[in-house]
Formats: sequence, C-alpha cells, structure tokens
Amino acid sequence: MTFGKDKRGDEMPDWAGDKQNRLAKLKQAMPSLEAEAKLAAQEERRIEAEKEEQRQAAGRKKPGKPAAAPSEEPGGHSSCSRRNAVRCAALKPERSPKKD
Repeated sequence: MTFGKDKRGDEMPDWAGDKQNRLAKLKQAMPSLEAEAKLAAQEERRIEAEKEEQRQAAGRKKPGKPAAAPSEEPGGHSSCSRRNAVRCAALKPERSPKKD
C-alpha cells in the first residue's frame, strides 16, 4: 500500500474540493500567470525583431505571409490554430456577403 489504507493516489487536494478555496487559489495565481505570459510575449517579440533585423541586414525577406503579432492579453486571439478554429470562429465578426 503505497498511498495508505484508504488512499488510491488520485485524490484531489484539499483546496480543490471546496469551491471557495479553489476560487481563492486561482485568484492568487492569476497575477503571476498573467505577468509570466506578458514576459513570454515580450521575449517572443524581441526575438522576432532580432531575426527581422538580421534578415534586413542580409537583404532577405521572410518567406510566406506575415504572421499576426502576439496579443498583449494572455489567451488573446491574434491567430487561431486548427484545433481552436471553431472556438475562435465564434469570437470573430461575421463577414457580410459580397455584392455583385
């Protein structure tokens, strides 16, 4: 018995069982997660800018269509993957039909 007589090992932690405790834990974690996401987005933009400078210095263009800039907001929808296409389609404004 690795986990004890009445334990299986897949039990939820105490804080996750109570809705109020779970909400408090999530509220406590959100600022640090958002700050981490913003830092990651800034680093990504910095790296992409460095690559672009190197391409400009070498006189080359980036192949393909230009990518959308990363969103400032965590979980932003600057671009959608195929997996999230249905969810993102609901967030995008609908196009009006073309007139002849």
